[in-house]
Amino acid sequence: MPLINRYLFRQFSQLVFAVLTVLFLISVGGFLTDLIAEISRGKVPAGLMLQLLVLRLPRFISFVLPLALFIGLMMGIARLYADSEMAVLASVGVSSQQLLKPVLWVAAPLVLLIAFASLWLVPFTANKAKTMVEEANRSFLISGLEPGRFVELPGKSGILFVTELSRDGRQFKNLFVQREINGRLDIITASKGDLRLVGGARILRLEDGTRMEGELGRRDFRKVQFKVNEIKVPEPSESKPSNKLDALSTLALIKRGDAAALAELHWRIALPLFAAILTVLAIPLARSEPRQPQYGLVLFAVMAYLLGMLSLLAGTYLLGKRLAGGKYDLPWGIDEYFLAALAMGSRGGVGSTYNFVPGPLQRMMVAFPQGDLATCQLEQDRMMQVIRIVAKRGYMGCAKALMTHLGVPVGPARLPNANPDAAGVAAMLGELEAIGYFSWKD
Repeated sequence: MPLINRYLFRQFSQLVFAVLTVLFLISVGGFLTDLIAEISRGKVPAGLMLQLLVLRLPRFISFVLPLALFIGLMMGIARLYADSEMAVLASVGVSSQQLLKPVLWVAAPLVLLIAFASLWLVPFTANKAKTMVEEANRSFLISGLEPGRFVELPGKSGILFVTELSRDGRQFKNLFVQREINGRLDIITASKGDLRLVGGARILRLEDGTRMEGELGRRDFRKVQFKVNEIKVPEPSESKPSNKLDALSTLALIKRGDAAALAELHWRIALPLFAAILTVLAIPLARSEPRQPQYGLVLFAVMAYLLGMLSLLAGTYLLGKRLAGGKYDLPWGIDEYFLAALAMGSRGGVGSTYNFVPGPLQRMMVAFPQGDLATCQLEQDRMMQVIRIVAKRGYMGCAKALMTHLGVPVGPARLPNANPDAAGVAAMLGELEAIGYFSWKD
């Protein structure tokens, strides 16, 4: 390697490493903040914090390394112009185009590292982290339970106490649980048991225990002794939903071959190509006048990087949309306009009314593709009638009261929402009966 190229290589690599170090410290702070938030919501056990932090660092490589490479190269090349070194290099026959060789020496291994991280390392670590969290969800340790200490259940739904706990957090002895369900006190004791994951739900299997249930201040408590009993542990507060595709290997994405998988594959391939393009662009974009400050170049580099990332996201979205036939599944959340949503391409609904008026929604979803607008209009009108009746006395409180009446006790509405009294609930049910609600709601 010629002496000049070695000098340029050293200058460029030092600046790229310096920028990478700063961005690394910033990124680790962001990762830690996200992890602590998930721990506080009970989704991740505190004991896994360090391991999950390490497993999330590969994302840093694929996202931040292109930016560090771009900024470092631009600063290095700009400094050559600012210190008049470029004029000296030009005098000995080194043109700006000849800078490409030392630039590539710096960039090539980093681009390969980005490709390795994007195509293999990130999905591998994402799958590893997903497996670790799922395994932790089978354990009491995720809730911070310690033997001999009262612990609040997720969602502040009650308290739990055990005298002994196995190392994996699944088996326990001498359990005490106190919960409040629909205003009634529920107390359970058991000599032993274990925690299981059934269909994604955490289930306590209890052996040799008693259960007392009743209302405080009234003599209606019931006591039941049981040999075996099962209760569901409330789920922790929801965290940000993770993309399931990011935990699939690149080979699995290729084999799957649907629109979503190919869009994810496009994203993984685009990241190293994006880094390579930024490397080439750094040479002409960093050209500046002697003694010109470099702060503007850094800001420009960051803005160019963000614009490039937005372009990649847009490209991934448009590719997925094209491969999916121009449409995405679109759930609709405004109950009153579900028919209009179907006309705009919606594929489902997530509104609160759908909890107690599922029949009209389902029949509309069947009738609309068949061109049966009369049925759609009839069912939409039925939904509107229910909404008017429920909303006129306070929607949230009456909706919860109706769900409870239908056999799904969801409790009262929280403040500042009002809850109807017994007369209000009876009047609402009478109006619903008058429109035939109970005959066509399902």
